[in-house]
Amino acid sequence: MGDPDEPIDVLHVEGDPGVTAQTAARLERAAPRIGVRTAPDAATAMKTLRAHAVDCVVTECDLPDRSGVAFLEAIRERWPELPVIVLGETDDETVVSDAIDAGATDWFRKEAERDTLLAARICRAVDAARTRRQLAERTRRLEALGERTHALTYTQTPAETAQLAVDTADDLIDAPLTGVHLLNADETRLELVAHADAVLELFDEPPAYDRSNEPGSRAHLVWEAFRSGEPIRLTETTGDDRLTESTPAESVVLHPIGEHGVFVISSPAAAEFSETDVLLVEILANQLEAALDRVDREQTLKTREHRLERLHDATRGLICADSRQAIAEEVVRAAEDILGFSVVMVRFYDDDRGGLVPMAASEAVGELFAERPVFTPDSGSLNWACFDAGETRVYDDIEADTTAVDRGSGLRSLMILPLGEYGTISVGETVEEAFDATDEFLARILATATETSLDEHAREDELRRRRDELERQNERLQEFADVVSHDLRNPLTVATGRLSLARAECDSEHLETVERAHDRMDELIDDLLTLARAGDVIGEPESVDLDALAEACWGQVSTREAATLEAAADATIVADRTRLRQLLENLFRNSLQHGRTDETVPLTLRIRTHEDGFSVADDGDGIPAADRESVFEAGYSSHPDGTGFGLRIVDQVATAHGWDVRVEESPAGGARFTVSGVEFVE
Repeated sequence: MGDPDEPIDVLHVEGDPGVTAQTAARLERAAPRIGVRTAPDAATAMKTLRAHAVDCVVTECDLPDRSGVAFLEAIRERWPELPVIVLGETDDETVVSDAIDAGATDWFRKEAERDTLLAARICRAVDAARTRRQLAERTRRLEALGERTHALTYTQTPAETAQLAVDTADDLIDAPLTGVHLLNADETRLELVAHADAVLELFDEPPAYDRSNEPGSRAHLVWEAFRSGEPIRLTETTGDDRLTESTPAESVVLHPIGEHGVFVISSPAAAEFSETDVLLVEILANQLEAALDRVDREQTLKTREHRLERLHDATRGLICADSRQAIAEEVVRAAEDILGFSVVMVRFYDDDRGGLVPMAASEAVGELFAERPVFTPDSGSLNWACFDAGETRVYDDIEADTTAVDRGSGLRSLMILPLGEYGTISVGETVEEAFDATDEFLARILATATETSLDEHAREDELRRRRDELERQNERLQEFADVVSHDLRNPLTVATGRLSLARAECDSEHLETVERAHDRMDELIDDLLTLARAGDVIGEPESVDLDALAEACWGQVSTREAATLEAAADATIVADRTRLRQLLENLFRNSLQHGRTDETVPLTLRIRTHEDGFSVADDGDGIPAADRESVFEAGYSSHPDGTGFGLRIVDQVATAHGWDVRVEESPAGGARFTVSGVEFVE
């Protein structure tokens, strides 16, 4: 229902202004309909949302002034339907689940060259939200229409019936020049029997239309609609060749009401009526015709109202269906029981089979057709043509002027509705011209609701797939951790014990080498267990004195007499204390092992804070520029005794917190590791 070219206003919330500028430029290049405004933190973003109508929020998982979950909850309290896409560095199950539970519309893992995919996700989320709003608005107006037109079943005279229709149109469509013209007794004149208040204010006298009038006159145009039985719509009467007589109306819809007359909906403003308005007019005109022909149509009026109410309930039920098959079966039930169609078939596109595959059908389908084949591009079916074109098609009689594969089956009327990329709904009857405009409109509502539920189901399937993949990964990591913990540590314990016995029996320089090998194996096992068990998960964050923790870590890892730590961060940050300890100890250990080749030369480590984080720097030999991208990879080490996992753990801990870590040259020429994205405690 939404316009695929309608502009989209995106608010990107990101603490790094360089990242926001680059992201905005890339998104706008990937999808020209997207325009991006930015905010550096949650507080600024909330001010922007209060000041501007934004279509979608794209936010980092954690922000400088607020956690991502808290920001999401704040948005949902005020804007429950606003699409919010959360960007994260990982697909960790806990982080993703927390975001979805807090109300995130979607989770997107940040990677290079994925801007086109992110732009597509934004467009899809916004279009889906707009469709839901449009569907809700249409349903609301249709419900209101159903409740006002309900009184038509109790009117006693044509004038009373017509006036009720006029009042309804004036309220729902804002058409101040509305009137109902009914055919007089001798069928020579269409007389005004009901009108909105403004009609007599703008017309010199109550308009009435004689049968014999020249082309270009208002009367001739009204009679043309009446005779043809087809509505006429003028979006701007000025300059329209069909109407040369002056008139105070600019927007006009002339809708015939069967054999009774013409329903005139008009307004002084040009292009005043939307497609929804026109459809509402059509429904109202049909209702008016039914009321004027009470004997034949009274029961139909009650049935239509009931169909509308039940269809509204059915659209909610579609969202609750737990599988594509269940969705298809629910559609068939709604089309049969609510809309009153007898021949109903739902087909979904199957890429493996290369066509539209039958998923669910009404009982009447089995009575008419022995089997239903898969419709492929070369099958010549009307179903495939509709799916390929992406437009609803209605055939009053498939036996006339069509090449339908179902010709000769007894089926005559056919309506096919596309479901976007998913498939089609087809409904049919064994009589000609079985579908009116109301049938088509309600069927379109059902089709739109079906496509929306399929979109939702596909999104849930993707999230479920991600969760399952994470669970399998965690299981594999746990199995690996068990092997490392038991199958490797137990033999190491035995070897260490044997080494002690060997030292008691003899004194050999080789035993020292064996002991160093044991120590290195023990470090490897510890690091592997840290990587496998801790992963990208952090515990409950707390306030941590950075200097105090750094001093404690230094006391645990300092092994060089000629090495000192200058801790002058003077800051308290929000972090998982245990995991932060791992990060600091591994950074310190890295400098002690790799910072300077000559251990007799003094080495100084400094920990300092900066605008959005902290850094650990040394004055050692430094890391070559060519190696700086590789140091965080598992197994990388420039020291023969290094495990190759220390800096990988540093990167893992930073990622788990939503931080970013990078290595560069320190002011003293050594290595500096900078951690950014950190939340400080004021």
